[in-house]
Amino acid sequence: MIANIMDSLRLIIKEKEEKIQSYKNKYPTWWLALNDHIGNGLDEIDLQQLKEVFDIETFFERIIFISMFDATQGSEFIIKLK
Repeated sequence: MIANIMDSLRLIIKEKEEKIQSYKNKYPTWWLALNDHIGNGLDEIDLQQLKEVFDIETFFERIIFISMFDATQGSEFIIKLK
């Protein structure tokens, strides 16, 4: 599942960064919120595995995975900026 998430994130992050590039300097912090259509939400083990393999350079500081079953639930992934 983590490999699928990483493949999707590579595409999504690139697309979203290109889309907001002209607005990037208007705000000091950027987060990316995504509907989680891959699984039943990410648990702590999934988030730890994602942290271990995450190799995408991005200006997004956090990625929020919103549950497709309950929009009030989700997982937050904090990106270590380089």
